[in-house]
Amino acid sequence: MKILIAYYSRTGQTEKVAEAIQTELKRRGHSVDIEKVRPIKERSWRGWFFLRIFKAEVPIREASIKNVSNYDIICLGSPNWSRLSLPLASYIKELNGILVFQADQEKNCTDFQNIPKNLVIKQIIIH
Repeated sequence: MKILIAYYSRTGQTEKVAEAIQTELKRRGHSVDIEKVRPIKERSWRGWFFLRIFKAEVPIREASIKNVSNYDIICLGSPNWSRLSLPLASYIKELNGILVFQADQEKNCTDFQNIPKNLVIKQIIIH
């Protein structure tokens, strides 16, 4: 399988996990590309926390992988900020060739065949 691992890591911990996953997937015979998402301006934890209150994304450096239509699996890694990190959220919005579905609270939809192809990414929850 062709797999993309895209991640943002402020302290290096998420980067270590992404690299460990990459190593294991390659060991199992998969083709793995990795994309480290970098914000234009790095901030402290408090700076990111404050910014997260008011913004949904931040400027990031040019990504080398934007078209993900050829990948079988896309793994996203981010620090646990109770929400998706701003740099990774910005990266996701730049992607081409991805279809993301977000179920709303009013209905629990399991019909993935009728999802519009131009659906805007608003939230991704990773457990």
